[in-house]
Amino acid sequence: MGLRLPPQIKIDEIILCYHVSNPESLIAQVQLVEMTTPDHALVRHDDPTGLKSPSPQCYRSKVGEFIPTGTLTLALRLNVQHPTDQIKLGAVGVKVRSTAELYINWSR
Repeated sequence: MGLRLPPQIKIDEIILCYHVSNPESLIAQVQLVEMTTPDHALVRHDDPTGLKSPSPQCYRSKVGEFIPTGTLTLALRLNVQHPTDQIKLGAVGVKVRSTAELYINWSR
């Protein structure tokens, strides 16, 4: 899923609200992929935490020091064990800070 974010920001975390119908099925990986040219994409964040809560829950995936300069895509690897299992996303959020704020705080 493409992420539409404002320019000049730092990404602090990805927030996924989800639940699964069967804990054997899970969200196995959360990635941020940045494309800077049409033929190059780099994985900028990779979180292999298995998300398998059968009750609604929000998970916060902490992102290291990352200021995007290209197009961002959020990639989720889903492992579905049975054809009738469901993995439901209730919401996806991105916690960001302005890079201008970072420079102001750094100079103090």
